[in-house]
Amino acid sequence: MGPYKIFRCMPETDNYTVEIPFALSSFITVHTSLLAPWLENPDDKFLSKTHINPGPVNADASAPRYEVEHIIKHRTRKDKQQFLIKWLGYGHKHNS
Repeated sequence: MGPYKIFRCMPETDNYTVEIPFALSSFITVHTSLLAPWLENPDDKFLSKTHINPGPVNADASAPRYEVEHIIKHRTRKDKQQFLIKWLGYGHKHNS
């Protein structure tokens, strides 16, 4: 997982505070034994993990469209990602 931004280093306790996007609390403090340098996986060595850009969306022009203002939260349930969305122009009671 990652990469994550290091927010604060505490060498006296060997801890780092890192910024975690999409978390309820944006920052967590962890011991250095739990951290490792982030290395990008080369696509030629990990073919099953190659990211393919999706094609254009073919939506019905008469269908309603909604714009996302921002993603409030996200989680993984049963190996599927779920998102809580704040829709542009709608109040918080319409978040879904």
